[in-house]
Amino acid sequence: MKNHPCKTEWIQICLFVFFVLSMFFSSCEKDKEELHYDYLVSSEKLKTIKVEQARAVFNLLSSSVPDAKGIIDSAVYDIQVYKVVYKTLFKGSEIKASGIISVPDASGNFPLLSFQNGTNTLHANAPSQSLLDPVFTLLQSLSSFGYITLIADYLGFGESAEILHPYFHRESSDASVADLIHACDELFINDKIKALDDGRLFLMGYSQGAWATLSALKTMENESYFTKEIIAASCGAGAYDVFEVAKYIFQLETYPSPLYLPYFIESHIRNGLLNESLQKYFNEPYAGLIPGLFDGSNSSRDINARLTDSVALLVTAGLRKNFETGSDYQSLRNELSVNSIDAWPSNTKLMFFHGEADDDVPAFESRHIYDDFIKKGLSDSQVQLVTIDSLDHDSGLIPWGLSTITWFNELKSNRR
Repeated sequence: MKNHPCKTEWIQICLFVFFVLSMFFSSCEKDKEELHYDYLVSSEKLKTIKVEQARAVFNLLSSSVPDAKGIIDSAVYDIQVYKVVYKTLFKGSEIKASGIISVPDASGNFPLLSFQNGTNTLHANAPSQSLLDPVFTLLQSLSSFGYITLIADYLGFGESAEILHPYFHRESSDASVADLIHACDELFINDKIKALDDGRLFLMGYSQGAWATLSALKTMENESYFTKEIIAASCGAGAYDVFEVAKYIFQLETYPSPLYLPYFIESHIRNGLLNESLQKYFNEPYAGLIPGLFDGSNSSRDINARLTDSVALLVTAGLRKNFETGSDYQSLRNELSVNSIDAWPSNTKLMFFHGEADDDVPAFESRHIYDDFIKKGLSDSQVQLVTIDSLDHDSGLIPWGLSTITWFNELKSNRR
């Protein structure tokens, strides 16, 4: 009969094995903690979208937009959806931001697709917080076509909800978009993710997101540190010259989306970008209401309902009369101008899309920026303008998105 260790010896052996294993796991955890990222703070897998589910999303879309049937068969990949927290800069200081990254659940190299979201005022509607939102589900499902899809929350939402979103502030918007791309590069160090970035980038956005897309594109093209090959950018119903749009609004009797100007001014005041008082720009009772409206608990529709569509009742007579030349409004003019986007000799394929019936953002914004790019030397094969008479601001979203994805899919298939 073999001799067995006594109970004490077994305890000693078990303790020794436990000690060795605990040292191993502690070492692994320590290595994980010591792995340094410049941008990525954390990542969390939120859900899986099966290819059948992605196709069902596009099939449902085709019931109202028949042209969507043409892209259903291009959905071939399951998808893993991650929330990421990453570091970016605001006014020269580091701040944590957040967003969504959707990845094909397959081995291979895929291009990035960065989507810039439209105007939002409700914390619960941020991309990383609103996983069941139909539009965000549709966007996440684009990864089934073979894209690594990125959607930034923007500052003021998600991880940075303690500040008011700096609305139409180019510097912070550009940083939140570019730094999410850098964080995505670091996310792929995770060996649990099979997909890899192939170095190509597509950009798209609607409304505020169109402005954010064009602004980020201009910054990326002019920064030597940004090494992605930008293939194309699609901008739908954007306000690119926000000074021009403000001037247009002040000439109207009524304006259907009165939140835009208060959102810009209040967010720039609260974030120290504009040293003014609301009473200088807005009449009562609205000047007193505005700070409470932008606390993250109200949707854009709620805020519009609390304001007035009468321009004369909303803004002061002095602002309407003296906006363009009055010395009292020089600070506002400067802030609007510095956050507007001029055309430049871009190397990227561009599409501008606008509904002619849009009474939120006038269609002349897309016509003007298109004309300006042509004047900068871009050919009509590099930059295109699509306008549709019957579409307004809301009804233009899906047709623009479908046109964009169809175009991107064609360009994506043209390998370098």
